[in-house]
Amino acid sequence: MLEKIYGIIVGRISLWYLVIYKALFEIVYVYRISPIYDYMGYHCNPNFDKAIVSWLSFAVFILLIDQIRSGILKDLLYLFFYLNGVATFSIYWMKDESTSAFCLILLWWSVFAIIVYIMSKQNLVSKNMRTLNIGWNNPILLGIYMLMVLFYIYAAAKHSGFRLFVSFYEIDLYRFSEGMGRIGGYIFAINANVFLPLFLTLHIRQKKWLLVLCDVLLSLLAYGMFANKSIFFTMIMAIIIGVVGNYQIAGVFNRVIGFFLIIYQLICIVIPFDLCPWFVALDERLLAGTSVGHYYYYDFFSNSEKLCLAETHFALKPSPYSDKVAVLIGSSSKYMSGNWNWFNNGLFSMAYANFGFWGIFIQPLFILFTYYIMLRLMQGVDDAIKYSLIMVSIIYLISTSYTSWLVTGGAIPIIALFLVLRKKTVL
Repeated sequence: MLEKIYGIIVGRISLWYLVIYKALFEIVYVYRISPIYDYMGYHCNPNFDKAIVSWLSFAVFILLIDQIRSGILKDLLYLFFYLNGVATFSIYWMKDESTSAFCLILLWWSVFAIIVYIMSKQNLVSKNMRTLNIGWNNPILLGIYMLMVLFYIYAAAKHSGFRLFVSFYEIDLYRFSEGMGRIGGYIFAINANVFLPLFLTLHIRQKKWLLVLCDVLLSLLAYGMFANKSIFFTMIMAIIIGVVGNYQIAGVFNRVIGFFLIIYQLICIVIPFDLCPWFVALDERLLAGTSVGHYYYYDFFSNSEKLCLAETHFALKPSPYSDKVAVLIGSSSKYMSGNWNWFNNGLFSMAYANFGFWGIFIQPLFILFTYYIMLRLMQGVDDAIKYSLIMVSIIYLISTSYTSWLVTGGAIPIIALFLVLRKKTVL
């Protein structure tokens, strides 16, 4: 009997991590995030009938995704769900959000999971793919690295005076990015979202510790210029992935991230906010903020004209709004504090904002097809580098549109990089 119970616990450890993580996040929201950020709309209005719906839906969903064959695609789904889905399920009952919104969000996740299930049946490995030359001696990577270093030295000297530390709230990061100009902003974003985590993970794997120190300093310079919490979080994740990359992580990486996030939630609970506000601030921005945003975007676009890509790089018509939707929602006293703010969001929010109900089916297909191409091109690459690039791309994608992710979030730059690195490419 004990052996059976032990087998159930160990055999389903990924599911238990998700359950523990959800429970801990709800504690953090009630006792840390809501009291501190209530003025920004993070109210705590628990509805216990909805709590039952939330937990039952959550239980059914994770039992279903556990049936997907282990591998990098299953890890991809778990990572998305850890960073955005779990908190969205919890916010539904803790803020007493719309049931209509929750049902559509649940449908979005179901479509996403079904596509992952179908893709997991396909073979990502091609015998015609050659092993890539990923290393410090690769002239392409060496050239990119030197250009990246020079760019950050120039940008830091011009914009921040080589500042390495700044409060999350001292800089209006969106207006600062506009001050860099469009081209400078693109270069900054591509370096932060692709090349910095790539090189940091690579150098840790190769035990080139002076270069690791250089990469960390570059990450801190980027954070000091942009004050973007995701840059700081990305640096931490790249380090963790580089360290655990010594082990066989494909197919079990979701457990590594689950364990890390559980420890992170415990830190937010145990350590008083005054001693280290960074922990709760990261939780608010990366987990609670993007999850709350889905309900705000649903409410806004349920009674307003859909964008139909009007705010993307592929706009077919002008936007029907006088300002960016991210500003209209972020600056609204209905959702936030009423002061100027930029509340951009991704995944379900952008699917619904652009195409309404049909976006729930269209967007996951495009996202996962792009990942399919990326993973095919990264065949034979060190798992740690794969997971580092995937993790960073997910962090970016949960808070922006699919088209922005393609251009500045890393998808097209990653595809282009690995196409160049390959002598022979077969898709």
